[in-house]
Amino acid sequence: MRAFQCALLLSIVIIGTNPDGIASNQDPSPDKDSVHTAPTSGSSSFQLRAYDLHLKVGELLNIGKIDIAELKEINTTRTLEFMQVFNKTVGNIDNSVIGKEKEIELWEAIRKITKELGKVEDFPNRDKYEDDARKFRSALSYETFNKAWPPLRATLPPLRALRDFSTERSTTRKEKDEDVAQFIAVRKRINKTLPFVIELKEVIDGLSPFQGWSFEDKRAVLLKPERLIQAIKWRQEVQALGDANDGKKALLNKNFGEVDNLKENVRLFGQVFEYLEKNFLKYSSNPSSDLRGFQSMTLLASEIEDQWFKKVFKNVGDEKKMINSLKPIFALSTKSNFTTDLETRFVIEDVNSILKEFLKRKTTVGSAWYLRIFEDCGDKGGEINKTLMTKALSPLSYSQELAERFADFWSREDFSRDNIQSLLDDLKSVNRILNVMNSTDHVYWFEQLPRLLTKLNTNGTMERLENTIEILLETSTTFDTGSLDSAAFYSYFSRGETESFLKLPEVINEHEVYECLNYWSDQSENAYEATRLIRLIRRLGVEGTKRVNDYISHVENILKSLSEFESIPSLMKENHNDGVEKVSKIDKLVVARIDKAVTSVMNLLAIRDIGLLEQLKAVQSNAKLEFDRMAQFGKKDEIKKLWPLKKVISSLTKGLNYFEEHFQNFDYRTLKNLTDYDIFFKKLSGMPDITVEPESLIQVLNHFIKYTMDDTRIDSFIETKKKLIQCLSMDMDFAKHFQGVGDAFQKFGDFLTQALAEIVVDPTEDHTVDPVQDHTMDNRGLCCLRRLPFRRHDHRSLEEEAAVFQTERKLC
Repeated sequence: MRAFQCALLLSIVIIGTNPDGIASNQDPSPDKDSVHTAPTSGSSSFQLRAYDLHLKVGELLNIGKIDIAELKEINTTRTLEFMQVFNKTVGNIDNSVIGKEKEIELWEAIRKITKELGKVEDFPNRDKYEDDARKFRSALSYETFNKAWPPLRATLPPLRALRDFSTERSTTRKEKDEDVAQFIAVRKRINKTLPFVIELKEVIDGLSPFQGWSFEDKRAVLLKPERLIQAIKWRQEVQALGDANDGKKALLNKNFGEVDNLKENVRLFGQVFEYLEKNFLKYSSNPSSDLRGFQSMTLLASEIEDQWFKKVFKNVGDEKKMINSLKPIFALSTKSNFTTDLETRFVIEDVNSILKEFLKRKTTVGSAWYLRIFEDCGDKGGEINKTLMTKALSPLSYSQELAERFADFWSREDFSRDNIQSLLDDLKSVNRILNVMNSTDHVYWFEQLPRLLTKLNTNGTMERLENTIEILLETSTTFDTGSLDSAAFYSYFSRGETESFLKLPEVINEHEVYECLNYWSDQSENAYEATRLIRLIRRLGVEGTKRVNDYISHVENILKSLSEFESIPSLMKENHNDGVEKVSKIDKLVVARIDKAVTSVMNLLAIRDIGLLEQLKAVQSNAKLEFDRMAQFGKKDEIKKLWPLKKVISSLTKGLNYFEEHFQNFDYRTLKNLTDYDIFFKKLSGMPDITVEPESLIQVLNHFIKYTMDDTRIDSFIETKKKLIQCLSMDMDFAKHFQGVGDAFQKFGDFLTQALAEIVVDPTEDHTVDPVQDHTMDNRGLCCLRRLPFRRHDHRSLEEEAAVFQTERKLC
């Protein structure tokens, strides 16, 4: 059995080192017909062309397709020198002026939210919005939805009871009566449910004229009042923070000077960190790299030490040649492992983001003194009653909630007219078929049950009815029509408070504050951007820069080993042998298809285990608050397009549920040999597509981390970003790879059976070989396939099973 393990490892090494000259950028596609790529002559079978090899070094190092020449261009000495300057800047940032940074943040927020606001008397008329909200609420009749859920829920148990119904098991009068009673129970329950569904359908029909509406567009007339009130709240907040102490302003100016001094150094080193972040770190500590490059070679090296390895070769001489061929790679692998811990990956990604910000920013030393001017602008506004302001803002906030809940309602297919009509039609159809039944003549109706059941299942009516009710009830738990009704009501109920507030003299005069602030727009924006950079640097801290320094030093050691790698082609050519040639004849497309399918399973397990889905759900509320704030500053459509969170959560939920169901229910004991693995992957061939879009989500999270006005949200954004970074280099085409594996295991098994049958064993040594026709799966397993934790023992907990699996994986 372990011969399988070694053969697969060797095949991966062969693909990695490209022995027969296949183009390095060729991506074996599981959709293509399998074609053997055996070399044409023995003398050239294990030659490694230098051109192919230098493009493969990155893959062997688990850092992607990187040319050796590119690696040599990295100037680690200069990079470390820059990090010393960066570290000094981090240490020199004064943390006692965070309050002053907050003041600049608030003044800039006031300036931006009031830009081109105009005077109160010029605000758009808001009467039409109130009329539309009233009309919609009048048609909604949310009680009808709530009344329909209990009878629909009560319909499910009798429907489910008929799933696998059969009269064959019923012989006694009592059993026959019970069978008839099941059908009568369905009829009675549907009779009770029908009136509620009919009423629900009438409400849905009445709502159809509103389907094309957008309350997001309709509330545009409310944006200026909302922006004005929010600006007043911030002005009074920042004025409460301010003081006349110029000492704090001087310290803040010192911080601005520190980042200005660092800017010139950044221009020289920004590209280095971008290169590291893009090409190196995305492959580190990733499940999809488990058996690639040096990691597979390390496993192979451990197998070579075992006595059984000699069985693969004709004689000891061939074995020694093989070992000598691989020694340079083994030696390099001990020095050149780019795998790093996740925290270092995150830190270097943060450093790269900070450096990019430096390249865009202007000099800001001296900007702290503009706080005096901003404070003078604020003094042009008067004191405004906070209670009146809160009451005035309330209907405007509810209008935002109405827009979101209204859009959510119409986005749900379960509430569509067609879906409710289909539900109603199926209920009526079942009711019509069963309505002829009565409880007086059970003997007669028992004989009619098979006929009735056939009619019920015609066109899949029963199954469709059950599924429709289940989905609709699930939707009822995630969407509350009562909250939609409430949002509509309160969006206009206290509108009078808003209108009265806008007529106050001190509110009308507030525009003088904003005209003053927007005169200094460039100075305000530059100072604000500097505070964002300082916040990012402060969060990175000295510990973060130390991680970067350690990693750069590690890269430096790697570069010293590259010359050894370049010697591999000649050594492999010198030590060519029949054993290597035999393994090199393996169909590489078959191996690639198996590897992609197995890697897909491991990636799905990794996504599940890191809790990505749970984290995305947890960050929803904070993200919503950020988008609400962005909407106050103007259009948010562009960045919101980069945030398909609901789509991602829905996709992940369906995909992981499907995978988990098939993964947990698969009986590993059915696997008797290698070809049986086809069974497992065929069961996964219906896997729904999973859409994550990590790059897009990370881009938005970076925006939140930099610009959020609520520091308490930053940790949740960073935690979400970390989990998404772990998915960046994963191949997410799970369904494609499960379908594409096809008969690859059968072909691979046939190849190994033939290859092992041709082995000639040295009679002077004791080599007991298992019969090649019966390769039973034992606990050692194929290393590539051993990554699939099938072997579940009922007496072990999941934690114990995981510990055993990790131990055996190391032994493998």
